[in-house]
Amino acid sequence: MYIDNRTMAEIYGDLPSPHVQSNSPIIRNILNGYDIDGLRSTLYQYQRRSVAQMLEIEISQSDTADPLYIPVVGIDGTTFYLQPATMEVLRERPMVQKNQGGVLCEELGTGKTVMILALILATIYQLPNPEECVLETRDVMTPLAFRAFPGGYFENARKRAGRQCSKTQLPKSNKIPSLVELLIHYARTRPDCLGDRNNWEEELENRGLLKPLQDNLPFYHHYDTTISLPERSRRKGPLQKPRTVYLTTASLIVVPDNLVGQWSREIIKHCVGIRYVMVKNSSKLPSARELASNYDIVLITQTSAYLCSDYDAKLISWQGFSIEAAKNDVAKLHDSQICQCDSPTYVRVPDCKCVSAKEVSTFLQIRWKRLVVDEGHNTSTTTTNLNIFAQLLSVERRWIVTGTPTTNLLGLSFGKVSEDHPQPFVISATPSLAGSVDSEDVDDGRTTRTWTTHDREDLRKLATMMTHFLKVPRFAANPKILRDQVIDTLLDPDGPRPGSIQVLMQVMSMEMIRHRIEDIEKEVVLPAIHQETVLMDLDPYAVLSYNAMQAIVAINAVDSERRDENATALNTAIANLSQIMFWSVSDECYNVHGIITNKDDYIRSAIARQVSESDLALVREALDHAERADRNSLWKGMQTHEDTPYRVFNMPTVLEKSWNRDNLSVEHPETPEGPAEIVMHPDRLITLREAVVSRPRISLEKLAEWGVGVDLEDRKYRQLLQLKEMSSREARRSKGKDLNSRTSTMESFKKATAPETMKEIQAEFLKAQALREALAEADDDQMVVDVQRLTGASAVNDSDSRAALLASSPIANVKIGRSASSKLNFIITEVLAHCAEEKFLIFSESPLTLAHVAEGLQLAQVKTLQFTTQVPPHMREQLVMTFETSETYRVFLMELKHGARGLNLTAASRVIFCEPVWQADVESQAIKVCEKSFLKTLAIRSTVEEAMLRRRDALRGENNFCLIGTPTAPKQSEDGMVVVTAAESTIEADLNHKPEPEREGPPPKKAKSVRWAA
Repeated sequence: MYIDNRTMAEIYGDLPSPHVQSNSPIIRNILNGYDIDGLRSTLYQYQRRSVAQMLEIEISQSDTADPLYIPVVGIDGTTFYLQPATMEVLRERPMVQKNQGGVLCEELGTGKTVMILALILATIYQLPNPEECVLETRDVMTPLAFRAFPGGYFENARKRAGRQCSKTQLPKSNKIPSLVELLIHYARTRPDCLGDRNNWEEELENRGLLKPLQDNLPFYHHYDTTISLPERSRRKGPLQKPRTVYLTTASLIVVPDNLVGQWSREIIKHCVGIRYVMVKNSSKLPSARELASNYDIVLITQTSAYLCSDYDAKLISWQGFSIEAAKNDVAKLHDSQICQCDSPTYVRVPDCKCVSAKEVSTFLQIRWKRLVVDEGHNTSTTTTNLNIFAQLLSVERRWIVTGTPTTNLLGLSFGKVSEDHPQPFVISATPSLAGSVDSEDVDDGRTTRTWTTHDREDLRKLATMMTHFLKVPRFAANPKILRDQVIDTLLDPDGPRPGSIQVLMQVMSMEMIRHRIEDIEKEVVLPAIHQETVLMDLDPYAVLSYNAMQAIVAINAVDSERRDENATALNTAIANLSQIMFWSVSDECYNVHGIITNKDDYIRSAIARQVSESDLALVREALDHAERADRNSLWKGMQTHEDTPYRVFNMPTVLEKSWNRDNLSVEHPETPEGPAEIVMHPDRLITLREAVVSRPRISLEKLAEWGVGVDLEDRKYRQLLQLKEMSSREARRSKGKDLNSRTSTMESFKKATAPETMKEIQAEFLKAQALREALAEADDDQMVVDVQRLTGASAVNDSDSRAALLASSPIANVKIGRSASSKLNFIITEVLAHCAEEKFLIFSESPLTLAHVAEGLQLAQVKTLQFTTQVPPHMREQLVMTFETSETYRVFLMELKHGARGLNLTAASRVIFCEPVWQADVESQAIKVCEKSFLKTLAIRSTVEEAMLRRRDALRGENNFCLIGTPTAPKQSEDGMVVVTAAESTIEADLNHKPEPEREGPPPKKAKSVRWAA
């Protein structure tokens, strides 16, 4: 018996490519290669098929087969239709109303933006129909027809709307409409019949008819009707007032804040003659009449809510859209009065100056032709302002644009290189992880696969998109249908019921438009993606931090008998472990001293509770690792400052003691030139380099004196920052403390943050700053004299003179070695090797990690740009443009949650993930930010990162590991001063302590849940 064990990702990949069979002339022209008016670019054939499919969905009036039924062939060959959830069998398949929208989820990088622009241009003059109502007919009117046209619907509309008005307010129609008036009414209600507006706008303007035409905005009256009230009670109730809803040919496009500029560039590149504007200043929105009448495309930045005139499709950012979501009381729009404004010309179109309710968003006063949400995966959450406000909008056609509709729905291929040339697998030097994937997790094709909680979440997101945002008629009328007849049948404890996967595929095919990767590559080969996973070992100092953190977790797990569960604490611990694998410090040194102080209590408690042998061994081993860290004073000194320390060679002793931080200064064996190896923070090294470059003839004594001033200024500045942080509201909170502890804390806080204390510290900081500046100014005159003496009377060029000066500087022989972060060392090496010819895009979930990378590359004299939470949103778009156009900035550091989706950074050709990305959709989006890229994901060997990567790839059936030993940075001889050396360096057991003798007997047994870093 055939068992369908496909995952959601495989079902998504198996969706059929668009196949259009419509006889509509406009659709056939698109498929046959005819140009679309206003589109500058030439579409690929697969793009034409997608546009034609979207157009057919929008304009087709026919019903479609119910996707909840699957065909079943009887023994006599007769076809029946089965609903797997209810087991209902029908001879004929039911037909349901087709939805005028869907999800454009083409493969990442295949041109979804230009497809949407082509769809807008192909339908730019089409007017939407009024919102359907089963109790009444809503016909399209114009101000001219409502005021002047006699008889029929217009007379009834005037009477119904005039019930709440005085007789003097009622419009009168005592004159037969002229031919000009009839044509102006027809032109606004049937704009698609006029053709290109460029052919007639100038002629109408010369005749003085263009403004009356623009003012004659089509609309309809929306009455709140209900069938729940008896007819008698409705007659006795208050008179219903109409809500005027304007019809527009415009498309409303909602984009993330960081993509507004990209959309603007795409419009310029692909479209001609289209009217658009990008507004950056926050201001008041114009009236609904202006919005509905004068727009093609409007781009709005994150905080802006202002829309200018003369445009047809509206583009607004998510944040601007959220601002409008607060103004959603449409009931206030039913108080609108009949317009009594005069007609300035012989054409009886009123020059309306009426003011609508300001407290209601103008977006809710318009019937939009189309709503498009770029990167619309956020529509899968009902509680967001985007989704809530989108449900209130009156829209005829709704589209979601995304390459990853849910977390696990993404294309399974990224180009032929990934398929045809898989990366080799090298067996790890750490054999413990080779078989770390449980065999039962990998499907062998003989058992039914049970769908997981991740599948449930993906199904929930799809259901939300279709029910609440797209408002698919079949599901919006009864939201429980998707749950009962699709989701529950797939999540059966015994596996999906027969036919349920086929039902899901039919539902997805009805609403999703995408090409299979093989169909696209018949026409164009997608950009190649070379993927590698780079495994490396932790630096010895980072090993101490990693194992100290694990010691805390292990001891707590055994002590609590693994009973308590705290998801927040777990997520925090995982985030901290991930940060340690790049570089992280702890002000309390991970409490290793406290653990060692109470080590006997931990062991006695474990023995008294009769824990298992493995748990007892785990506690002993955790205490052993905590003790190793506590013995190392240099490691403890590193924990006092957040920067990543670097090994430095040949630094003169006097400079090491004056420029280095006290906690990093330990006793080292002396050499003729100074300590053999020391560690320093990059900010001090950068400042030292700048001091020598600006004053290359400075003496060793003066440079040491300068270092003392820099150290004093830095300490006072950090002390001032700590006091300011203590005075903040967050620092004052003392939750979870008893009264005595809270009182003691507040007393010490008051003393530390007293105004006189703050003033004293600030005065000391300013004094230290002035001292350092005075030292710098004192050397300026000597520097000028030295430079003139060397270069004034010689023919040596500037570069040779500068090199000669630097060669005689006190730090000419100083070399900077590897940092305490293995990942940072790899990144610096990779960037220095390729940045002259290529640009880099570096991703991380942690802004702190990106800050470490930025500082390391600054030390290596490579300019970077950072796209993180700390960067103001209005600056992020400028950063993208600068990186794309500038030859100076070679590296773009991007925080995943802000930059992965939708951006198109074609200048970058190399991508580095600082840590594995567990969300498949986020990883997929980030990979496709570059058109062509070499992708490397950094992971630490023998840690949770390697275990998770192997597990994930085994479940995918992939084998993409490429073990690369952590290389050292190549030498850099710029200015002959700071050189990144390839010297190997290992941690020295703290020279101030003698190592304890090894424990006798066999080593304790390791618990399976802990992998100690070697």
